[in-house]
Amino acid sequence: MDGSRPGVPRIFLLDGASGAGKTSLGLQVASERSDALFIPRYTTRPKRADSDEEEYVFVDQREFDRLVAIGAFIEYRHYEFGMSYGLPSDTVQRALASGKNALAILNLGHSVQAKSSLPAAVTILIDVPIDVIHKRLLSRGTHRPDQVAERLKNAAAVEEFRASYDYTVENSASLESAVKAINMIIDRHC
Repeated sequence: MDGSRPGVPRIFLLDGASGAGKTSLGLQVASERSDALFIPRYTTRPKRADSDEEEYVFVDQREFDRLVAIGAFIEYRHYEFGMSYGLPSDTVQRALASGKNALAILNLGHSVQAKSSLPAAVTILIDVPIDVIHKRLLSRGTHRPDQVAERLKNAAAVEEFRASYDYTVENSASLESAVKAINMIIDRHC
């Protein structure tokens, strides 16, 4: 499926540091649009009280590694803090084949890798100041200090990757304005 022509389903890949609000934005945008599906990522992390199956497919490390070995992910990452996340290729392809646009979350900095598999993908960096990310991570109350430290280190690396995204959307003040900006990007490409 080409996806580069108007009217052809596209995948919109949201990326940003942990705590940037990628999943909240993706779910909100998908809930407002009849033409878009949210694609859950696979993860080995434990469920949080506020998480459900529409955000993630929870698997153990053995199953995740099996999926990596068979090439089931468009992109994936193993984090130092012992969790892995991956974007499933088959789910994305099924969504696009159904005639719907797809919204999915990337691992920070993997936009070039994802575009090598999905050249027509539209990549969107969700940008949030590091002090806001720090507050959000602490407010979750679910991360050990080493996990917060790695996430903040990753957040500081956003500048290295900024130029590889098609768009940047600010999400530090108002979820509604970030949702509106993402909807405008989707409308521009569909």
